[in-house]
Amino acid sequence: MQKFDLAYLLLAILPILLAITLSEAACGYMARYCGDRTAETMGRLSLNPAKYIDIIGTIIVPAFTLIVLQGYFMVGWAKPVPIDPRNFKNRRTGERLVAIASPLANLLMCLCWTIVVILSRWVPEYFQEPMALMGVMGIQFNAVFCFFSLLPIPPQPGAQFVNSFLSPRASMQYRKLEPYGTWIIIFMIISGLLSFILWPFTNLIISMMSFLINLF
Repeated sequence: MQKFDLAYLLLAILPILLAITLSEAACGYMARYCGDRTAETMGRLSLNPAKYIDIIGTIIVPAFTLIVLQGYFMVGWAKPVPIDPRNFKNRRTGERLVAIASPLANLLMCLCWTIVVILSRWVPEYFQEPMALMGVMGIQFNAVFCFFSLLPIPPQPGAQFVNSFLSPRASMQYRKLEPYGTWIIIFMIISGLLSFILWPFTNLIISMMSFLINLF
């Protein structure tokens, strides 16, 4: 990824917002599919990214990590969609489907941004480079968020997925990690452990998208 500058930050805004917020929206729609209409009745179920913006998690933290790490890594989060698992038709199945909705949404957005990169070749020359760069960033950010959300560290969706397979007793013990989850992730970011774990997986997705781009 190229070195950070102001132009890079401006081009990164849309990919970051969509990567963070639409993956959260996917959880809400999956919850409704599974029988929980809590988000819908509260007016929080929408494809409008503004509904999911959290000032700290969606704007400040992503911008800070993007600047400090010079574009090599970026994390953030959206305002959580209100979900009540008690309303699911099948609680265990519902929890699993909602948990994987977020990373699957990021994978879908990787494909969408790949199409943007391909289409950039046919727009006016002035727009080709920024459009292609925005598409590349969209692929990279969504690849990172896809596997970041799969981390089995509460309250990440990956932890919710793991928890759905545990017995009530084991689940209670596992959920005791939740108050420390954010601090664990911060430590992993600072130590470089997080990028070490995520990079092989994100690089695989990026390589697959690059292959598709080169086909056209």
